[in-house]
Amino acid sequence: MTFRVKRQEKVPIPEASRFDRMAAEDLFLLLESGLSTATRLTDVYRATVAEEKAPILANAQVALEDALAAIKALRRKLVVTVPMEQ
Repeated sequence: MTFRVKRQEKVPIPEASRFDRMAAEDLFLLLESGLSTATRLTDVYRATVAEEKAPILANAQVALEDALAAIKALRRKLVVTVPMEQ
């Protein structure tokens, strides 16, 4: 089964980052890892006392920022490798 995604022309392409040197498969792994880590930390956060919640949130934020960086790098790779539709 193949899904076609309609391009949104008004969404700007993010700036290049260190993630652009990674292979697409590695970016997918980074994305999955970041989301998985953030999900696990959300469960840990709910079961933790208030005094210990700040570092858990900080770690979840780092995991989500890495996942977002992977998505942005994948978008840039898509623009480079897929010809623009006319």
